[in-house]
Amino acid sequence: MRRLTPVSAIACGVALTSACTDTTAVAPVPVRHPTTPIAASVTTTAAASHPNSEKYRDSGFQPATGRSGSAVVSTRALLDKSGTTDVEVTTGTFEEGPGPGTLGMIQVKAFAPSGTLAFTDNHTGLSDASASFSYGTLPHGTPLQVQSVVEGADPRADVVTLATAVHFAPDLVASRLDAPANAPVGAAVNLQGYILERNGDVGARADCVLYVDGAAADRATGIWVDAGGMVACSMTHVFTEARTYSLELRVDNVRPRDFDGSNNGASASITAVAPSEFTAYSFQAWAVTDTAWWHNVSTLTTWDGRVETWDPADARSHRADHAPRRDAHERGDGEHR
Repeated sequence: MRRLTPVSAIACGVALTSACTDTTAVAPVPVRHPTTPIAASVTTTAAASHPNSEKYRDSGFQPATGRSGSAVVSTRALLDKSGTTDVEVTTGTFEEGPGPGTLGMIQVKAFAPSGTLAFTDNHTGLSDASASFSYGTLPHGTPLQVQSVVEGADPRADVVTLATAVHFAPDLVASRLDAPANAPVGAAVNLQGYILERNGDVGARADCVLYVDGAAADRATGIWVDAGGMVACSMTHVFTEARTYSLELRVDNVRPRDFDGSNNGASASITAVAPSEFTAYSFQAWAVTDTAWWHNVSTLTTWDGRVETWDPADARSHRADHAPRRDAHERGDGEHR
């Protein structure tokens, strides 16, 4: 299984026209967390690797979730680059999947910054566990109230009312793909790509895919990229012919949907060369244990003339395991590969 390593905006403000007042409490306007510069995240400690399914951190805005009886409902509102906001509603949660019952009716209320009601939109006749509604008039930060009627979870219909706000959809960017200029034919070549989320509102899952000459060659499925964060995807490929290959790191299957799909690829190239004839090949691994001794002697003369001596001994051991190393000696130019 491929593993990932964590390495770690566009503003719009269109005032909504108030139509009438409403006393229902609504979600506060979200405060943007400044995106940490990439350089600021570099430390002297080694970066940790995580399974693809694991959220190493989730610091972005979370979907609003509530329940009534057996019914659980989650909602979120995400704005993309085109100015379209999708208000999504599901039974259960977006991460774990639908829960009991289906959505029968959904009411969406939007509020102006002053708190006055801008509009009410009713969606009836629904029969699925999830629903999504698109709006072109909901700027970033707009407070929303989403009320859902869930049927089938309990003998009587359940009503769940949630407060949320419009956030930027995640913008996953393939920032670069690192590859050596040359590699021997038939050797497993390690490649590393970097993916960042640059809007800073919401994290996302995606597939990190390596394409060689346009064909998918390796992938890390379902990686998690935190809001404002960066991960490194490690890929491996064996090049079988002595020629130049085009490489692309692509971010596919972004969920929730991507803010801007035009920045999801990073390109590189590599030339596979025929290796010289080998005269020797070795493979080795080793472990070292270092032991250090401390011997401290203390002497004390008491008030009555007695001499007391302490003679403790202590030892500490440190074990260092080294990764396997392989050395190949080539005939001709004397270089080591």
